[in-house]
Amino acid sequence: MSWGLTYKKGIVHRKFERYSRINKVNTSIKDLVEDPITIYASKHWAVGVITNQNPSKYDEQMVKDIYNNEIKQGSPSRIKLLNYSGYLDNYLWHHYDDSVCTEHTLSIIFLINE
Repeated sequence: MSWGLTYKKGIVHRKFERYSRINKVNTSIKDLVEDPITIYASKHWAVGVITNQNPSKYDEQMVKDIYNNEIKQGSPSRIKLLNYSGYLDNYLWHHYDDSVCTEHTLSIIFLINE
């Protein structure tokens, strides 16, 4: 997708805005900031949140919720948001061991194959 400008009938349109209207995608910055995935990421796995002095704590219920409400539904836009937020690299792999729940393992498998 190009972010360039186009000129049509005297009106300048951003290609992304035109693309959004056609596909009924009206995501704003506010929508992204208030999104549950963004909120989880900012608390648990976003870059800068996790440090050696401040490691994230494992939340099994959160992993189950994300799997059941986001990954299992299979929405490409939700999966992309999870991937871009660093969920697999910064949270799932970081907390993976023999005792994790089934949803944790299935989340890893799904995100790797996506």
